[in-house]
Amino acid sequence: MKRTLIWVGAVSALFVLASCASLPAPERTGSSLVIGSLVVDFPDGYFDQTPARLDSRVQLNLTDVTTGREFRLTTEGGGFYYFPGTPGDTYRLDSWEFYQEIGHTRYRGAPYEVKLEFRVPADKVVYTGHLLYTFTKPESKELYQGRKSFSFKTSATLSDRPDTVKEFIARKQEDSPWLAYDIVEAQLARSK
Repeated sequence: MKRTLIWVGAVSALFVLASCASLPAPERTGSSLVIGSLVVDFPDGYFDQTPARLDSRVQLNLTDVTTGREFRLTTEGGGFYYFPGTPGDTYRLDSWEFYQEIGHTRYRGAPYEVKLEFRVPADKVVYTGHLLYTFTKPESKELYQGRKSFSFKTSATLSDRPDTVKEFIARKQEDSPWLAYDIVEAQLARSK
């Protein structure tokens, strides 16, 4: 699979920064919290830079399939993301993208489709897994006015790292009530 990423020169970027606030508290009996992680790795070079790994500031685009509500999240350190899930609702991780500015150069990875669905059970911390996207063998092509296009070979892996979930919760808030909840792995399915 080949994807193209565009390097756009001298444009200021607006970042949605991940919050350092504590996790949302359970609102009522039956509350659930969804936690997962997504990391983007460039082991052969980040565009025209040295190798890099993006584990924060990656924007995720999600949909509550049950209600039709679309929303966005931004990953934190370690690639973690979280949100309060409505028990019984089905959610879909639609896509992810990133924007980054280094000096006067803006880098953009635009939307990479995921389309993974999962249902949220009541009274649980729901772990959606660890997604790792790897971009290798960058090739650049001159476009116009100082702009370049980069092509990469890409691969994606989904792994389970449930041991990291409790650590993440405790790091966010050492007295979090979520630490007392059972952690369950999401039953992921590809959506159409």
